[in-house]
Amino acid sequence: MSSTLIFLITFITGGLLGYLFYNMKLKKEYEKKEEIEEELVKSLKELKSYVAPKEVIEEREFSKDFDLVELALEHNLIDIIVTDEEGLTIATTIKDESDLGPKIVYIFENIIKNFPDTRKVIISKKESYLYIFKSIIGEEPIYIIFESRVMLNPVDEREVVKKIYKIVRDRYLECIRRLESLEEKPILAE
Repeated sequence: MSSTLIFLITFITGGLLGYLFYNMKLKKEYEKKEEIEEELVKSLKELKSYVAPKEVIEEREFSKDFDLVELALEHNLIDIIVTDEEGLTIATTIKDESDLGPKIVYIFENIIKNFPDTRKVIISKKESYLYIFKSIIGEEPIYIIFESRVMLNPVDEREVVKKIYKIVRDRYLECIRRLESLEEKPILAE
């Protein structure tokens, strides 16, 4: 009986110690992952400094949307913003850019009132070009906005828009599917 009791005590102690060590390992991996993400954001921000003007880099904090940041770096873009028809941000490379979306949507809608056949708008700024495209995901209109230091040729424009559209579509449709699955489930059982 005493050997069975000793076995159970050591078994339970071993199980608890294993569980604690496993949790500590998971916690260290999570902290390491967070550290790597922060390092990646710093590296991407440093790389972005070669593309964007220095003032833009210093005044903005970039998001952790790595797909869009990578796309921006790949095509030498300063910023990418995707908004819905009210100007609410769906995806962006800028961390806190809530007021730019509605302004750009307003500009685009005013241009469409005067020129209804408009598919895109390119605004030439002092040191960059702002591209605005209107598209549809599902049944919802969206605006794809990006800023570049150089004027892109039409082939590059289409390639950038297609890549942004694909990234946003995958996320947006995933969210819609989740919402639809929630709507199918009854909230209260009758």
